[in-house]
Amino acid sequence: MNQIIKKAEFIKSIVNTKDLPQNETAHICVLGRSNVGKSSFINKLCNNYKLARVSKDAGRTRMLNFFMINGGAFYLVDFPGYGYQKGGKNFNAMWSDLIEEYFSTCSKIKQVLVLVDIRHAPTQNDIDMVHYLYVNQIPFCVLASKSDKLAKTKIAASVNMLASSFKIGKDNIIPFSSLNGHNIDTITKYIFEKARDQ
Repeated sequence: MNQIIKKAEFIKSIVNTKDLPQNETAHICVLGRSNVGKSSFINKLCNNYKLARVSKDAGRTRMLNFFMINGGAFYLVDFPGYGYQKGGKNFNAMWSDLIEEYFSTCSKIKQVLVLVDIRHAPTQNDIDMVHYLYVNQIPFCVLASKSDKLAKTKIAASVNMLASSFKIGKDNIIPFSSLNGHNIDTITKYIFEKARDQ
């Protein structure tokens, strides 16, 4: 499989799992708390800065958004941000119901990419999300965003802090930057390998 994203196109948004794409294409999921930079990451990954809408308003994405990569290599699935209270309890309940039903019913999930901010300790929502994925044996890795905001000498210490907080190996955490492209190539290769796994 070609390990370069040459084409990415928006396919659909859903609020109900009955509307999931009905094919065998692999799903690579992107999730994280509101305003952690999911849209910027997707746009950088796909080299298309108009693909995912970047908003200054946290909690903008309220549906599962599906992007087709390279005409069928895999779907990149953009999740609603979690931990955002302004949308009200109804939104949080909808998020939980949609995501739990998706994870429990979709057999096409090959990898979940959990985005966190490398500069800060993870929130309780981050920890709960990683724990949920671990307990339910859903394959995941943690992507630590905004590595450009740290001195290179401090990145390793921040990765170790995140690994300890999540109780996972530091090799399961990849620091990156949507601004300067740090480790984007590594992540791209990783995603293609996971999408290809049987």
